[in-house]
Amino acid sequence: MKKLFAELKLNFITPNEELFIKEYVVVMKPVKDALDLISLNGDTSITICQPLVNSLLDAIHFRFNEMFSDNELWIATITNPKFKLQWLDKEEVIERAKNLLTCEFNSEESRDGTSSSPSPEKQRKKNYFEKFTKKINKKRSGGEIENYLNLCDSLDKLSDYPIIQQMHK
Repeated sequence: MKKLFAELKLNFITPNEELFIKEYVVVMKPVKDALDLISLNGDTSITICQPLVNSLLDAIHFRFNEMFSDNELWIATITNPKFKLQWLDKEEVIERAKNLLTCEFNSEESRDGTSSSPSPEKQRKKNYFEKFTKKINKKRSGGEIENYLNLCDSLDKLSDYPIIQQMHK
């Protein structure tokens, strides 16, 4: 091999690189043997891997199926800026996730705002303005959720969305 490198006027590989190549050959030998065996059958397409893919997906669904339907885990994933809605592919599932986030957002927001029960007189005054404040709160919550989904890309920026940050905890 040294002759070949000298003839091509290349620097010879270092002892570490030579050791790496030897180890690589040893490790990849079973893979080479398996590929040779598969190619003998004449069916060298990727379809030979389909049963493996199917059984892996079945095992994942068997093991984690309950978690896929747990709303609390959905909220935990959606409120993590690294995931948000990226792990969902169907439009109706994305809408379900957005609705779930909105409902949880509204309940979290109302939990923050109610610390004690107001007097009946204050309750009447509150009811008078309630329809106006509901519209404003709905717009604000929708805006915060949309801003979070569109703009927030790290846990550091999650503090810009206090209610969603509270939900994430």
